[in-house]
Amino acid sequence: MSTTKNQVPSVALLGRPNVGKSTLFNAVLRQREAIEIDVPGTTIDRLAHEVYVGNFVFTLIDMGGFVRPGKVDDQIAKNLFKQLEQGIVEADLVLFIVDGKTDLSASDMETAEYLRRSGKEVILVVNKMDGKQFGGEEFYSLGFPDLLLASAIHKSGINDLLEMVVKKLRKQGYRVPKKLKKQQNPIKIAFLGHPNAGKSSFVNAALGQERLVVSETPGTTRDTITVAFDYQETSFQLIDTAGIRQPGRLDRGIEKFSVLRAKDALSACDVAVLLVDATVGVTHLDKVIAGMMVTEGKGIIVAVSKWDLATEKTTAEQYIKYLGSHLQFLNYAPVVFTSALQKRNINKVFDLAIQIQAERQKKIKTPKINQFLQRVILGHRPSGTKTTLPKAYYLTQTGTEPPTFTIFVNNPRAFHFSYKRYLENKLRDEYGFFGTPIRLVWRGKEKRERIKKRRIRRPSKEV
Repeated sequence: MSTTKNQVPSVALLGRPNVGKSTLFNAVLRQREAIEIDVPGTTIDRLAHEVYVGNFVFTLIDMGGFVRPGKVDDQIAKNLFKQLEQGIVEADLVLFIVDGKTDLSASDMETAEYLRRSGKEVILVVNKMDGKQFGGEEFYSLGFPDLLLASAIHKSGINDLLEMVVKKLRKQGYRVPKKLKKQQNPIKIAFLGHPNAGKSSFVNAALGQERLVVSETPGTTRDTITVAFDYQETSFQLIDTAGIRQPGRLDRGIEKFSVLRAKDALSACDVAVLLVDATVGVTHLDKVIAGMMVTEGKGIIVAVSKWDLATEKTTAEQYIKYLGSHLQFLNYAPVVFTSALQKRNINKVFDLAIQIQAERQKKIKTPKINQFLQRVILGHRPSGTKTTLPKAYYLTQTGTEPPTFTIFVNNPRAFHFSYKRYLENKLRDEYGFFGTPIRLVWRGKEKRERIKKRRIRRPSKEV
């Protein structure tokens, strides 16, 4: 008799490269979470996502293709296999995926042997069965009695698979959790930078485990990986992204998809962490990525990675001045010097993220902010031209995340850009808005002449 388990179970997808694991993962989720491309080895890191079948919930994990490291000292292959082993250990049920269009390979047989030794419960899924009849003799030779036919690309057999998964998990004692822990809007942090800036290493250091594959080879991370993380009673979603390259240098395959997913992650996050490699310095690409963060209105942290490898002659104060000369438009963003190897200042990034998210959600009452506007204008009146005198009538906050203000004036063009920057700086001096862009919307007063022209109807000419 099984004991009742209230935690959320996990189900892992395993199989040799290019059997359609990521396509099946997306078909179950009914959305495109994993990169699908006909290139073996596309999936490197583990992707995890909750799946709801009625009121039953489990976590589905997409893992890289099962390939044992060869005799060649390939660090990526070793790290990948380590990820696979850890994923199998944590799984409550394994979906073993094979390609129904091809004969069983030596890799399939090796994967089956590995799963039998693991002692995990397994469902054999024969994928790419696009409307074909099935005898089953060859695939039953793998030794797994629970077998199901599916076509992930045509989404056939998915409902039967989900029904079998839930049945298996219920037999193991899993039930619908009495109280599913509802995340109260977890803070989403995206880690961005050029390839090999140390994004995956940072996330691994935060989690305290080798959750993501790390290598000195640029471009190891190919997909956007989201990992749940709790710190000081605050829930986070850590989003590790592929290194962003110059648009003109992108390949048409995996790399192009990876960069697009990284940009999507930036759009979805609350706080963006720009990782600047201390051994390389600020590159043109870092400036481009920082500009994207500002445009998206995200909270921003500049994390100088690999600080343990920086020259001893360079001090933190000197490096901050260096950053200020290259990233002038991020003067409101905090700078943190980090080392994933030494786990230096890892938690400080999360302390800052909590603070910045609160700043992004800050609201200022209209009477209070209008009193502020009058003080600013009295302290420094905007200069005008011979024909136009700039006048500001009203200021109100019209949005958050990022803080957005609308100022009503007689003519936005009458205000010099330096005065607009002055007003933004005064807003920061008065109310903080630490680590977040501020958006100022300048709205002009429509000229009375235009209104009159709309109202006056010209009389018709008499013949």
